[in-house]
Amino acid sequence: MFDGETYATEADFLAAVDLSVWDMATNCASCHIGGGLVEFDRTGTRLSMRGMARQMMPPAAEGTGQYNAYDFFVEEKFNSATGANESFVQQAPWGMPATTDFKPVRYDTEGNPVNAVMPAMMMPEGWPVSPWFQADNPWVQGGMAVAGQAMMPNVREMDCLFCHMEGYNNIISSVATQMGYLVAAPSLGSGLMNMFTFAYDPSKITQVTGPMGTTAWLKGSTLAKIKPEPPEANCRQCHIPTTMANFSDMFDKFLAASPMSYNPASPNASAINGMMMPSYDLNSPFLPPTGTSPAVYLNPAAGWLYGSGASAAGPFGIFPMALDMSKDIMATAMSGAPVGGGTPGMMGPLLYDGMDAQGNMDQNALKKATIPFPRADFFKRGDNWDGVQDDVHYNLGCAGCHFNTESLNPDLNQCDPGRGFSFMGGIENGAPTALNAPDTRSTVKRCQDCHITGKNYDGVAIQTFGAQNPTAAHTRAGLISNQVQAMQLNGAGAETAFLGNHLDIIACQTCHVKKANMAVRALDSSSGNRYPSIIGIQSQYGMMSMFTDPMPDHSMQFTPTEWKPLYMWDEREQKRLPNGDVNPAWRREIIPVNMITAALWDASIDPTIDANGDGAEAYNETAANPISILWDPQISRNMKAGMHFAPGPFATIPVGFGLPADGYASAYNPDFSFSGAFDYVGIYGGNIILTNPDEIAAYKANRVANGDAWATTQLVYYGGNPFQIEHGVARVSGTALGKGGCADCHAPNTGFFSGPYDMTGTAIPAFGSQNVPAPFAQMGMTGNENMMQRPAVDIEIAAKPVDLRTGAEAKAKNTGKVLEVKFEEKGTWDSATKTFTPAADGEYIRTTDLNRSEYLYPHPEHGATWAEYYGYTAAPDLKGNTFTSLEERIHYLESIGAAVAPQASIAVVGGSTAVSPDFAKTVKTAVQVTKDEPVTLVANQPTALGAVTYSWYCSDNGALIASGATATRTFTQLGTFLCTLTATTDTSVTRENIYVKVVPPYVAPENQPVRWVTGAGFTGNLTVTGMPTHTKITAAWGDLTATTTDLGAGDHTVPHTFKAVSSRLVDVAGVATYRYPVTVRVYNGTTQVKTISLKVDIVKP
Repeated sequence: MFDGETYATEADFLAAVDLSVWDMATNCASCHIGGGLVEFDRTGTRLSMRGMARQMMPPAAEGTGQYNAYDFFVEEKFNSATGANESFVQQAPWGMPATTDFKPVRYDTEGNPVNAVMPAMMMPEGWPVSPWFQADNPWVQGGMAVAGQAMMPNVREMDCLFCHMEGYNNIISSVATQMGYLVAAPSLGSGLMNMFTFAYDPSKITQVTGPMGTTAWLKGSTLAKIKPEPPEANCRQCHIPTTMANFSDMFDKFLAASPMSYNPASPNASAINGMMMPSYDLNSPFLPPTGTSPAVYLNPAAGWLYGSGASAAGPFGIFPMALDMSKDIMATAMSGAPVGGGTPGMMGPLLYDGMDAQGNMDQNALKKATIPFPRADFFKRGDNWDGVQDDVHYNLGCAGCHFNTESLNPDLNQCDPGRGFSFMGGIENGAPTALNAPDTRSTVKRCQDCHITGKNYDGVAIQTFGAQNPTAAHTRAGLISNQVQAMQLNGAGAETAFLGNHLDIIACQTCHVKKANMAVRALDSSSGNRYPSIIGIQSQYGMMSMFTDPMPDHSMQFTPTEWKPLYMWDEREQKRLPNGDVNPAWRREIIPVNMITAALWDASIDPTIDANGDGAEAYNETAANPISILWDPQISRNMKAGMHFAPGPFATIPVGFGLPADGYASAYNPDFSFSGAFDYVGIYGGNIILTNPDEIAAYKANRVANGDAWATTQLVYYGGNPFQIEHGVARVSGTALGKGGCADCHAPNTGFFSGPYDMTGTAIPAFGSQNVPAPFAQMGMTGNENMMQRPAVDIEIAAKPVDLRTGAEAKAKNTGKVLEVKFEEKGTWDSATKTFTPAADGEYIRTTDLNRSEYLYPHPEHGATWAEYYGYTAAPDLKGNTFTSLEERIHYLESIGAAVAPQASIAVVGGSTAVSPDFAKTVKTAVQVTKDEPVTLVANQPTALGAVTYSWYCSDNGALIASGATATRTFTQLGTFLCTLTATTDTSVTRENIYVKVVPPYVAPENQPVRWVTGAGFTGNLTVTGMPTHTKITAAWGDLTATTTDLGAGDHTVPHTFKAVSSRLVDVAGVATYRYPVTVRVYNGTTQVKTISLKVDIVKP
């Protein structure tokens, strides 16, 4: 339908529309690169041409609503004093007045418009609408355009430069986008246009003005920056940050979109919506309250400078360290006045409009401001990209896996990077959406594509970068032994259980990812904005630990901390191959995720209330996933209306509600010390967080007192975003799960099958006195009244059940169905002491850490028991196991690693000699056996879970030689061989190696043909018997002497006294011994017929 959903009145539109297409274009499209719904409607009509298309269409059917979410949006407006919602419906400005500087029309002294673009051509005959502004147009009537001025299309076109131009700046592009200057965003982001003057840069563009207008083209140096393959830095501007050392890094290494301030009176503000980049000062937060930050100047030739002449360049080298956006930057610079700085200490770094010198708050300006938004894959998955310490694939860059994947997917066009497969990707359960959206899943290079098959999902050969094949290592670790129950598809495509191996149930990332980066754990959206709660930091140092080196002059360094992902079951591939056949490789596997908990107000438990205009929902507690199926969240501007806002260091923040007499008006005093009205504020900017029953009940009562239907509205903490973790692959050595054996996972307290997972994150205590973190105490900051000087602590949320609800979206292994797992406990609440005490019959509830066991093996809260849901009451599983409860199942899984690993040993049967001392020194585990005589191989059999099977391999033939705990083996070759015992249980595989030295048959000393008969001290006789026909014998004694005897045939005795040669002194079983290597050579004439070697040991006198 051309208009989609329509609304008859403005009130209907206000009640139902929270995010129109214009809102998506000016918010979401600050990172999304344009095209699609922010350029065209679903009929393919360009948004700026919808007015013309409408006039060319047949008359609308009677009853069609006047308002739709393509052509209209809600202009948020709040009462400046009270903050009450006064929003109204506005027409989306998909066309805007064409000017030379994107500013409202200006006039010269004679009243002529000086910056308006007036078209020189006539309107084509038959056009139903004019391509320029008429006298009755709101732009003209508002004085921002003149009649006859050209109308410029203002849609978010696909911005090719966003990805392909080296040096593209998304922060600048996002500023233009959020200002509503959609048509200018590509030019500004690419640097072709100056962001302060809106004039094209002559060093990048050549312009020639002629009678038909101005012709422009890119210079060669500019064209050279446009790359066929997107530079990695361009990808990362939206996706993955690097570690932030300081506030400057926050802008150029961490953020994906700029924060925005509302001040329509500023010369830098948008003519469309009054938005602009906020003023800021990156120096002032680190100065004492009595200090003042240095002034910053703009010198057209030298750039940003301090008064001393030192460089004041800041983020990207484009922005200065401080900038006052209330000023006309260029005019101020030309006057020689400072363009930034001069800010009192302990202020900033962001300086939002909306508070005057007397501390009065303009609620409209503060609530319309936007907060800085981090790069998406940090936000979703805690990704960081500093070097190979963060991911072993770092040097491959984004292109290594996401470009040149050789995919045959027809939906993957030249602008699409390859993507993986995840049910969070927008197309759930393998089914395309009702809109037939492109399905480009499974087009990225997967782990197995490079490391095992060398082919992509479609079976096409790919560049693998020489990735090592882990199959041998997996085999040695027992991971390919079929000993676990897994899920696959039968010939008809139905899911069925089978006996598989660990690789059938565990994704590669589960074992190989390590996360030691800052990440988002919860997202408090209860005030209409999104304020993240952070983990992966040294929380004892508070907000400043989000930076690694925030104050270089004070030796204050912080290090990110490791956190363990949450594990869940999910599919990793489509059930059908591109040709329609059943996918034989489909499995349901354990994957690592980062769960982000969203806090929102929801009205679904009251079926008479429709909070968001899409029809009243009736919350069904007995549904498998009641929150995600039926919920009724409040519209964001309605949530903003209930809070008082104030400027914070990173964002405008909710600070309280109601009147001062109510006790909750603000968490802060006028000097921004804590008032004690609330228990906690957010670490990201100081926003209040409602954490106890009294705060939540008071807020709801205040909404009701103001006429809002909030009596039955609940605060919902919902883990509905289990973002799959892909990046962060660490080196195998010492980090991969299983490297330390089965107990890495199959043991208690490993955080795999059981244990807590934090769902609410950390916050700053806003009550009483706190211990000042050491780095601040060393700087003399002992007052700890400022949130930047306080530690962060783990928090939980408590309330009455009617006021609070929890749920986390999970998947069942056996069915793949989405289920919800609660994370809460009952208890009592003492308002006087603000204490929650767990109690089974308590009238209050409190959030808890999510139970990993319940999340990994979820079941519906109502109906079947856990054992019934997983089928254990009907029949044992394929391993023969039957469990009566989840606890019993987890105990079994965590007992596997505690089983004693079988060890190999060899018992020798028949004649043998002890292993020689030299051999024992060089080989840790060794035994000596006799050639051609049978020996018995015996395995120790300690306690292990389940039956144990044994198999023996020896390197003398390289094949299986026997099975069982006891086996007989005859070695027919002399030498040293490696024998391997493999012991397999139903849950693990272990191996032990034994070196076997095979020696000739034993000969008694008196029967040996050459032997030394010891006499006194170093003296003795060498006896030689049984030699072939000979005429001469020589003996090299190993003491630098030799003897030759010409005794003829027969047996001989050769006397000798050894010399005490120090180099022959060795330790034999703790006894100092001279060891002489003696070599006897037997000659017949001049021909040597035999050589015998022996060792003579003489104990040192």
